[in-house]
Amino acid sequence: MSRALSRLLKATLLIAAACVSTHALSAPYSDCSAALPLSVNLPSVSVPANLAVGQTIPGATASFAIPVNCTVNPGADWYMTTSPTAAITLVAGFSDVYTTSGMGAGVGFRMRNAAGVVMAPISYAGATGTYDMGASKLGANVIQGTFELVKTGTVATGSFGFSDYAHVPSKEYANGGAASKSMLSFNYTVLNNSVASCSVTTTNVAVSMPYTNTSAFKGIGTTASATHFDLGLQCDPNAKPAVSFTDSASISNQTNTLTLAPGSTAAGVGVQLLYQNVPVTFGSASYSYTTSSTPTTTGVALGTLSGVQNIPFQARYIQTAASVTPGLVKAIATFTMNYN
Repeated sequence: MSRALSRLLKATLLIAAACVSTHALSAPYSDCSAALPLSVNLPSVSVPANLAVGQTIPGATASFAIPVNCTVNPGADWYMTTSPTAAITLVAGFSDVYTTSGMGAGVGFRMRNAAGVVMAPISYAGATGTYDMGASKLGANVIQGTFELVKTGTVATGSFGFSDYAHVPSKEYANGGAASKSMLSFNYTVLNNSVASCSVTTTNVAVSMPYTNTSAFKGIGTTASATHFDLGLQCDPNAKPAVSFTDSASISNQTNTLTLAPGSTAAGVGVQLLYQNVPVTFGSASYSYTTSSTPTTTGVALGTLSGVQNIPFQARYIQTAASVTPGLVKAIATFTMNYN
């Protein structure tokens, strides 16, 4: 890079479409506390008329990040085990979609870990009905993942769900020394309607942002070089879509600033996306739960749409540290469409 360019930033933003038995532990250990029991709810699941078997149901994703504090080191992994005893089984014809007692017909689920990787259930207490959620430790812990629904056939309407309890086997319960106090329930309601939807006509959008001098930044929170881009859609008549964005470089990011992706050489800056001049809040799912059964939602409603649409957005730099180091800025977001 020449001396003249050494103080400039160049960014490419790539946006890709993504369209338990209560097993008694050996002792009622109660050295951990958490905001449990808690329900992870998908309150209004509408299945698009043209949704193919095998696809994730739009809007039917919920992330959870449950803080757990332990006054001792449990010394093993956190488990989520179905309650009462029920096996989690692979849905026929799928390699990563599961079902269990309490779920309605035509729907399976995936459970992803904090990194977004689909987990397979493991055997515990005589049944394959447990998820290994990672290592426990003294002090602050987080039991984190994402629950999503997948269409596996003709979808039954109604309210369904199942429950897990969080524990370190033979060591600790997540809350209050009891399985009943350590429950994490997964619930969903499939509505008796088939909603209009949109297909994405621009599945990958490369936003080339301009070279920008570091002098354009005057302090943390200042922005520069807003750049227009469109998301292309083909919508059924009177579709009511919303779009949600996930930070691909940091899936758990729930701020309004994308982190720098691998390959970036600049520092002290991030990238924001804006819709109607308002920064978008990122999230790994349509609903996010932490300490309450009331979720945080991140979808951006796009109104009522029909036919071919080009939805206008902007990307811009934002200063995130006291000083800005010049270089290449790369940020990657994934978007999903949801419907009302």
